[in-house]
Amino acid sequence: MKKILVIIFILLAILSCFNDVAFCEEKDISDYIDESIDKIDTTTLEDKIFSNLNENVSIKDLIKEIINGEYEGNINDFIETISDFVKKDITSFIPMVISILIIVLIYSILNSMTSSFLNKEINNIISIVCFAAILLVTTTQIYIIFNEAKSLLNNISTYCDISFPILMNITILLGGKISSQVYSPFGELISNSIIKIIIDIVFPLITASIIIQIVSNLSSKIKLNKLSKLFNSISKYILTGLFSLFIIFLSFQGLTSGVIDTVSIKSAKYAIESYVPIVGGYLSDGYDLVSASLVLIKNSLGYVIVIYFLKIILFPVIKIALFSISLKFASAVIEPLSNNKVSDFLFSISKNITILISVIISVGAMFLITIMFIILSFNIGV
Repeated sequence: MKKILVIIFILLAILSCFNDVAFCEEKDISDYIDESIDKIDTTTLEDKIFSNLNENVSIKDLIKEIINGEYEGNINDFIETISDFVKKDITSFIPMVISILIIVLIYSILNSMTSSFLNKEINNIISIVCFAAILLVTTTQIYIIFNEAKSLLNNISTYCDISFPILMNITILLGGKISSQVYSPFGELISNSIIKIIIDIVFPLITASIIIQIVSNLSSKIKLNKLSKLFNSISKYILTGLFSLFIIFLSFQGLTSGVIDTVSIKSAKYAIESYVPIVGGYLSDGYDLVSASLVLIKNSLGYVIVIYFLKIILFPVIKIALFSISLKFASAVIEPLSNNKVSDFLFSISKNITILISVIISVGAMFLITIMFIILSFNIGV
């Protein structure tokens, strides 16, 4: 009963923010939507999108376009943008692949010329020098890729910190107090705890695995491949555990919180309609109008957040994937030209880069699933 009284107070407070609702003035729902959208502060979110994508965006205009059915996402332009980006990144990795091929070709020629009259130690020195040259070419790109991956995770954290409070405020206005209390910690969990664990633990494990593979390939006497695989396995277990636990708790709490809020709101509406004299029905109908407009805004804003989040993570992920493919391609081409050591090294590095991609996609999936839960839950009034 106490909770219902609190909900009634919230409903009355919401309705008091909208002029003439209680008196059922003839007013189209679009008027309430425009008024509500104009009250949302999207400046920080727009600045974040501009800093990452260099796009001047009006979130409020996009929300209105989506609600009115006027938004047209041009898929052809998007595909063309991706195609241009892929061509640009492939071009940037071609010098690395060509350098590796030239170094391996030189090694193969020297090895065939000197193997008949030089001792084994000199051949080993030539092998180490060529491997060091390949190492210099690849580690430069690996360093750049890791920095971009870390920067992307920090951008996801910031984007999460900016977008979640806006959606939670709208959810609270709808009366979804429990839903807000449930989803807010998940936003903080992604932006603070999970991303911090990945940067502080998973990234060093992947880096250590790469370093171990480098050391193992410097000499046939050093055998640390199993240790490298152990670090990779630990990274995968941590990532799988974080993702699984996150989804389990989000699914359980998200589904139950929406039901609790819906029952509370319906009980409060019934109480208003039954026990508030004369205007109780008007207040209940007014709340339906207000809540319908807020639900449309919440879901449209969530859609906009998802669109630009995908844009923010898509291009860096494509670049990292192309780097991994470039290493695999180089590994496949040089395998007949040299000993298996260099080819295996490049292929093992590409596997580590693939884990890096899995990390980013997993964090992105956590964010997207949480946003989708917010969009799909507590759609009362519609």
